[in-house]
Amino acid sequence: MNILFVYLTAIIPSRGGTERVTHCVASSLQEKGHNIYYLATDAASDDIKQLQSSNHFFLNPELDVEGRKKIIYNLCQSLQIDILINEWGTWDNFSIFSKNVLPGIKIITCLHYDVFGAIKSHSNGRPSNPVKRFIIDFLNRLGINLYRVKRLLEFRSRYRKMLRVSDAVVVVTPIIAKQLKRLTGIHSEKIVPILNPLPFENIVSTYDAASKEKMILFVGRLSQEKNVDLLLKAWAKIASRYPEWKLEIAGSGNMLDNLLQLVVELKIPRVQFHGHVENVGALYNRAEYLVLPSKHESFSCVVLESMAYGCHPIVFDYPSAPVVIPNSRLGTRIKHSTKALAKAMSKAIQTNTSNREHMEEVAAHLATFDIEKIAPNWESLIEKLSSNK
Repeated sequence: MNILFVYLTAIIPSRGGTERVTHCVASSLQEKGHNIYYLATDAASDDIKQLQSSNHFFLNPELDVEGRKKIIYNLCQSLQIDILINEWGTWDNFSIFSKNVLPGIKIITCLHYDVFGAIKSHSNGRPSNPVKRFIIDFLNRLGINLYRVKRLLEFRSRYRKMLRVSDAVVVVTPIIAKQLKRLTGIHSEKIVPILNPLPFENIVSTYDAASKEKMILFVGRLSQEKNVDLLLKAWAKIASRYPEWKLEIAGSGNMLDNLLQLVVELKIPRVQFHGHVENVGALYNRAEYLVLPSKHESFSCVVLESMAYGCHPIVFDYPSAPVVIPNSRLGTRIKHSTKALAKAMSKAIQTNTSNREHMEEVAAHLATFDIEKIAPNWESLIEKLSSNK
């Protein structure tokens, strides 16, 4: 099969979880004999220079929708693409990566996010009209959020469109599959749960006591939904009690300046920003705890990655968290609040909570996410779609 993976940015594994997962799945399919190609719809110029190879392609971001359709159609025809895997399943590209626009090509759309997350975190706003404002406030007191209802109906319509234009929709856990079916009201065989693989290769789960430091770690984008400001505020509450401990933050994003300013304003001690880190494994190896304070997540590879290096993850209890952290020995799931996070970090430090005694159980759990176990699910889906031509 000729398979084209599509993502917003170039697939460079060190960039982030989605990129690592995509590269891991694509490499496995390539080993099985499939021809793999990549298309970045909005790649940086440096990435284009770095990936000058025969299987990487890039769209001009200045093209309009019709121009993109034409380029993508011609590319798929020239490569004789059988399967297109849209890793960037967002609303603005369903009109392009559609089985209606690309006839004869099977379209797989991937969802790497919590279906209800964006609805729950949507900002309500305030109408300027006093009558409308009174009505909105009155309904809110009754527990009726018109903004959220409007957002939910909007998302339902869009997800239904996604199912119409796709031959299959891959979600990262059965829990997200249930979310999607519930939201759309469509119980379709098109919705296929396939776990994300643990993307680090040749990792032997281990707790390296000689390398461990009294360090709490965050790894991820520095964007609003990741709630790093909340982590900083939680650390500010307890840092004075644990002068030997430090907080380190790895990642880049548009919230960096705000976060640096927050550290200054709150006079938060012992915080280090690393920026983008190529070898994040070295940080996991030093950290005792990995904290994920996101507003919404669907899977989060960083949690599994950190566990492989002996970290004890502390996460907000997002929908698929029970799949990634099945019990309290392997990690801590808490409610969404600054107070709860500060309390959880403090308790972990005080009680010496650690995965050092549970690494055999960690290894057994992580084996569930081995690419050799995940790849057959992708093979089965591809075979099923190809037989339905």
